[in-house]
Amino acid sequence: MQRAGLDDAIEFHGSLFAARYARSGTTCAATAADRDAAVPARLACGEPLRRGVVWFEEAIDPKALYRAINASENAAGVVLVGTRAALAPANSLTSIARRYGAWVVETNTAETAMSDTVDPVLRGRVGDILPRLVDRLRV
Repeated sequence: MQRAGLDDAIEFHGSLFAARYARSGTTCAATAADRDAAVPARLACGEPLRRGVVWFEEAIDPKALYRAINASENAAGVVLVGTRAALAPANSLTSIARRYGAWVVETNTAETAMSDTVDPVLRGRVGDILPRLVDRLRV
């Protein structure tokens, strides 16, 4: 998202372009070479690095979760893009947005856990649907 010019994106599931310590999970200041390596190196402290993403059964960063909830409470609309919408806490954000009056559109090739609760469901490939949806939402 930052590459597209969105400076305030919420990296809910972390970032491939960040690094974390493998054992403690805390973020660290890795060099560009460490971030770009297929297998990140060990730092001088000896602890190996890993990509800065959230894996299954890991907790979402509380700051990212707070920002996502706040954004959901203040959103005019939400577009679900190619997700099964099956895992908490991410799947609760849509319900929060709807509770605060947002419209919700789902784009997916198959039915999801959210399909019965959204405004339109747009079936098909996301790459085909999103350009048309963006054109219709332009103000």
